[in-house]
Amino acid sequence: KIERQPLHYPIPELYNIDKPILYNQTMTKRQKRELQERFFRQAGPNIDVVRRMFEHIHDYSFYIIDKDDIIASNPRNLENGNFKDELEIVGKTCAEAFPSVFAEDYMRRDREVRRTGRPIIERTYSHAADYSTDLRIASVFPLRDRRGRIIGTATFHRAKPCGDEIPDWYGRIRGAVTYIDRHYADKL
Repeated sequence: KIERQPLHYPIPELYNIDKPILYNQTMTKRQKRELQERFFRQAGPNIDVVRRMFEHIHDYSFYIIDKDDIIASNPRNLENGNFKDELEIVGKTCAEAFPSVFAEDYMRRDREVRRTGRPIIERTYSHAADYSTDLRIASVFPLRDRRGRIIGTATFHRAKPCGDEIPDWYGRIRGAVTYIDRHYADKL
């Protein structure tokens, strides 16, 4: 059993936090639903529309993070992370939900958007939590409360198959990337 310590933020007023919030891996389903409800109330009615929309767009993975904890995820993202249902991932950090090699990048881009307030649009990444060799195209948007304060992020990402569709920015290594993509599982 792993107990997590209270989350302390360097500038609590920036995140509208009155006291540290305890999250741990033993959160009950009720506590997870309360966490979601509290976040969605704070974010306002439009976030629910966005969330419901991405439940039906199957090409995109979607998740919402408040500070560092996952609040919501669509079915495609759950499938990528090998989760059975949304409440299985709610309340976990990216570091708890995904392999560390990927989680560091996920957390870094979420923190960048929270810090700057500027979205990341269509940034290409070379790896994904499902260990595929497909490139990932990700966009991360700040989520704001009714007063305009950033309370979290919404991330949308999709696979961009490799092979013949290697983007031009790979330049001279395009052939090598294509070869690796097609033969990565071959015995050495």
